[in-house]
Amino acid sequence: ATNIINEVYDDKQEKRVQTFSIDAEIRANKNNKILNQYTDNKEKIEDYIEYIRDLSFRVRTLLPFKYRKKYSTKEYAKEILEETEKLIERGGKPVISTGYEKLDKVTHGIRPNKLFIVGARGKNGKTTFSLNIADNVAKQHKDAAFFSYEMSYKEILHKLIGKRANIDIEKFEYFDEENKFTTEEFEQVKEKTKEVIDLPMHIRAEKPKSLEYTIGECYNLKSMYPDLSLIVFDGLQAFEKIMPAKANRSYFFDHILTVMKALSDELNVTIIVNAQLKGEVETYKNRKPILS
Repeated sequence: ATNIINEVYDDKQEKRVQTFSIDAEIRANKNNKILNQYTDNKEKIEDYIEYIRDLSFRVRTLLPFKYRKKYSTKEYAKEILEETEKLIERGGKPVISTGYEKLDKVTHGIRPNKLFIVGARGKNGKTTFSLNIADNVAKQHKDAAFFSYEMSYKEILHKLIGKRANIDIEKFEYFDEENKFTTEEFEQVKEKTKEVIDLPMHIRAEKPKSLEYTIGECYNLKSMYPDLSLIVFDGLQAFEKIMPAKANRSYFFDHILTVMKALSDELNVTIIVNAQLKGEVETYKNRKPILS
């Protein structure tokens, strides 16, 4: 941005602009005195409008991702036609699969502008389920981000490597004589670790500092990795830490989810939010789940 500003106000650039203006006057008036005075300056702008357009384009590329979108009915209509043609070629399968065939029938795969809330009681496998989806997306060479608010960075990697090597993740921390870590298993771990290293998955394992910080991280990831297609927030209840004092709890979480839905629209991604359910849902008369 500084370079562009300096260029606009630079003396050299100013002379180029002046030269163009004088050239226009020469073409209009055919004034020989002016022509003789300025023909030594060989640096000329052929098209002043193109120069401004070029500056505008360079400035636009510096703007946050959400401001770079261009809307055109003609282009979108062409895009829909191309997408339909490719859909038929794929036999109706989604561009990016969740890795679960029955889930794909409900969600139509991982698609832009979608927010899904996965609700379950504690220790029912929400993290493993959403991590599997993120892993499946990464396997399809699409970037996935996983924000873990309940597990450490290493615990997530243990899950990813253990899943591939078909090894109980507890073995990464402890094993006994009856259940040894065999040489064959370790070779498998080495091989699968290389696979995980090359995955286009971006893990963040820390408590949310603020909602603005988390949103900024997502924008940063999307700008760095344009193929980012999925963002997982593992643990909606973790945002309670940043809830303002005396705030209405229900309104606060509703605001969090509203912001995340807007984020999915802005970044053209699917967002999955894991939320812990409160109490025994089965005991409620209407069976309606309540977020804890």
